Amino acid sequence: MNRLGTAVRRALSFEDIEVPLEYPGPSDIDALYGDPAFSHRAAVGIAKSRTMRIRPQFKRWSLTVPGLLLTNVLDFDALVDIARLAGLIEGLGDFRSGGFGRFDAKVVDVS
Repeated sequence: MNRLGTAVRRALSFEDIEVPLEYPGPSDIDALYGDPAFSHRAAVGIAKSRTMRIRPQFKRWSLTVPGLLLTNVLDFDALVDIARLAGLIEGLGDFRSGGFGRFDAKVVDVS
């Protein structure tokens, strides 16, 4: 891990390990699966053949992740830049290399 990654790991502490995805839609798993707005169906290559895969898809979503930032290790403005670039360049979830999972980060100081 590079120095910046080490600084981020040392500077941040989150309250919860599991954070629920917030989205406008059904919360029941069967209703969610049955709603075509929340799934993406595509043929994917596996070995030398192609098979259909259905993956979850959330076009509008958010996460609220409360945490603690040690500003003597990483300052707030640096965290804002890192979060913004992570959403723009890296993303979350499947098929990030294809542009999926990108997000706009909003970091809020509540101290």
